[in-house]
Amino acid sequence: MPFCYRKIHFLWRTYQEYKEEITLATITYRTTDDKKQKLAALAKDQDISINKVIDELVTTAVTEREAFNRYKIRAARGNSVKALNILQSKAED
Repeated sequence: MPFCYRKIHFLWRTYQEYKEEITLATITYRTTDDKKQKLAALAKDQDISINKVIDELVTTAVTEREAFNRYKIRAARGNSVKALNILQSKAED
């Protein structure tokens, strides 16, 4: 079996295994006509649907927030004096 076929088969099988667990929600998004036109133009430029553009924007925002929250947690349990000493010793090398 060619490699690309195996990969596609694996991805399809993975999707089939988990599609029962995937639930989709509907969100109504209200915006101005001007923003809608700009969003449609962006989708057309990327050759994807408006829904996919919005999904990518939401995914980016959620991912950034999760990363920031992880950073805050790590910063809270960190030792700033130790961190500065490590940076200073690395700068001297």
